[in-house]
Parts: sequence; structure tokens; C-alpha cells
Amino acid sequence: MSDTNIPTEAISEASHKAPNAGEAYCPATGSEGRAFEEAFCNRCIYSGTVADENGCPIAEQAYMIANASDPTFPNQWVYDDDGVPSCRMFVSGEPVRKLCGGALTPSQEREAYEKAKRGEL
Repeated sequence: MSDTNIPTEAISEASHKAPNAGEAYCPATGSEGRAFEEAFCNRCIYSGTVADENGCPIAEQAYMIANASDPTFPNQWVYDDDGVPSCRMFVSGEPVRKLCGGALTPSQEREAYEKAKRGEL
């Protein structure tokens, strides 16, 4: 008798991952980039940091390089296990700078991020 019912425990987790899981993600078009920003950047506590008052410094670096195979491309933008573009730094919430009324010193910003992650801001 042939065993055609393979127990699910025998199937490795890796076999369930998309082929591009963990690979760098770079939007192919401006529209795709804007959709990614709407899904992640615009809803993230890190948006509008001291490093870049206009938005996420990771996004700025990604758009300047615009080549996922470049070794200097930010490693935070990747395909998740399902093959969906994601940001490893994403923390959902109002941008800290907006919550704190704008200008923060780097140390104030770090403290505010920690509070935001704990839901205290």
C-alpha cells in the first residue's frame, strides 16, 4: 500500500514560502511605489524622522538607488514569506514627529519611538 497522505508535520516550513521570500523589494513603477508608501510609510511611526523631515529615510534611500540588487539598497524593504512586499521597520501608528508637534532632537525622537511602540504616546 502506497502512502499518499504525507503528514503535514513532514512538510518543511520553507516549502510554504514564496520563491522570492526575503529578497529585496524595489517598486517597479511610480504607482507601485506610491501604493507601497500608502500601505507602509504613511502609516508608520518612523515617517518624518529627524534624518528626513519629509518622510522615511529608508524610502528616500530606496528611491535614490532604485535597484534592489545594489548592495547599498536598504535591506528593510523585502518580500515577506507570502511574496508580498513589506518593510521590516514598519510599526503601525501616527508618525512620532506629528504626535510630538514637529522638531525633536535625536535623543527625544528615540525616546518617543520607544513610547510609541509601547502605546504610551
